[in-house]
Amino acid sequence: MICRCRLTCVLAVALLLVAFSAHAPEVKRLTIGSYNVKNFFDVFDDPYMNDEETAVKPRGEIESLARAIRSLDADVVALQEVENDHVIKAMVDAYLRDAGYRHIVSSYTNSGRGIRLVVISKLPIASVTSYHQRELRLPDDDRRWEFARDL
Repeated sequence: MICRCRLTCVLAVALLLVAFSAHAPEVKRLTIGSYNVKNFFDVFDDPYMNDEETAVKPRGEIESLARAIRSLDADVVALQEVENDHVIKAMVDAYLRDAGYRHIVSSYTNSGRGIRLVVISKLPIASVTSYHQRELRLPDDDRRWEFARDL
């Protein structure tokens, strides 16, 4: 008798779950990617940065990067070692126009070469917070650090 009651309860719960899941909103998945694009620099010299030793990113590497981003098909992609958001906008316009990356933001780092962190997103970006000017210290220690790049 006890087994029959438990079985009835389990079946009732299962039926309720099926009924609720039929009316439940669709669960959405957010895909996030990260890619170090290694020295994605443009042809223009920034006189305020020590970037003279860094070569311009070849077109073939830019096309390969765009193919990798397209195959990832992430909603949000964080890119490291980018000179500025203009090179990413140019790449998106040229090779990812139909991929949905309509939102692009960049953040300065503490790199003397002037590299930035850039985020491209299919979703709107509400705000950007940077910690590149935050000073890091340990208790009872006079040394001070700063982020090389934001977390």
